[in-house]
Amino acid sequence: MKDNYYAIHPQILRIDSELPFHIYLRTKEGYSRLLAQGRTYAAFIHMKIFKYSISTLYIETSQIDSYFKYLEDNMDAINVDMLISVKSKARISHELITHLAKLALAAPDLKTIERYKKHIGFLVHFIFSQGDSIKYLIPLAATSFHEYNHLVNVGIYALGLLKEVIGDDDRYNTYEIGNGFFLHDIGKYDIPEEISRKQGKLSEIEWNIMKQHPQKGYDLLRELGQMTEEIGIIVLQHHERQNGSGYPRKIRGEEIHLYSMICTIADAFDALTSQRPYRQAQSSFNALKIMQNEMLQYFDPKVFAKFVLMFSKAKQVG
Repeated sequence: MKDNYYAIHPQILRIDSELPFHIYLRTKEGYSRLLAQGRTYAAFIHMKIFKYSISTLYIETSQIDSYFKYLEDNMDAINVDMLISVKSKARISHELITHLAKLALAAPDLKTIERYKKHIGFLVHFIFSQGDSIKYLIPLAATSFHEYNHLVNVGIYALGLLKEVIGDDDRYNTYEIGNGFFLHDIGKYDIPEEISRKQGKLSEIEWNIMKQHPQKGYDLLRELGQMTEEIGIIVLQHHERQNGSGYPRKIRGEEIHLYSMICTIADAFDALTSQRPYRQAQSSFNALKIMQNEMLQYFDPKVFAKFVLMFSKAKQVG
């Protein structure tokens, strides 16, 4: 965000749609309004934008919620727009899923969870149908620690790893598995901030509160009628460890489901590469090295090898 303006990609604007926000051009003198809220985005405006190679437009930050609602309403059209590159679609989709994850953690009611899951479905389709999409999504991972950033980062890493593990095998319900990945920590919605953002080690009481979030997430989603087998497995098991040292049930080895093991690996990687109140973020390369040398007893080594391969393919390690 710059000043009171937020940069947007011009290609998200749909011809003949009514805009619920003002759009601006950035000039040497500042920001100049191109089209007012409530006006129709006409084809001749669209043609001028691309005639003059305008790559970025702006909205007022005060209208950011209207912008994201417009994105939600138009993602199906954006998805099939051949003029929007895979790289741009990745950035647009990442923007929206981060916004929806933030809403979901702040107020996880039925309507909000359903909105979130709808766009998770888009991302699942995007990653599995676009061969190189993951290499554009991985660099967008936020390193600043917020629980909603963590939900999104883990969801993307886990979906990429799932694709490496199962390939084109259509026996798997990738949509519900994806929902589980992006909802894995939804039970943290009521963890006090003084615990979730504490600098230093948690007390025994605080740690016991933190360890309740898998069950709380499961209970919440079941109460909202949003529970499936795949989601339940991931939400309940994503902190279990291969050597039995995890929680809440301390299961081990083959007792841990493949979906949960994938989420566990993605979760550990994001924890290492995100800035936390108590330590600096690691680079991708260092994080993978730490996981290999110090944490491999927690993971299925074959699945972890696929995770390393995913980063090698995306050329994002370093």
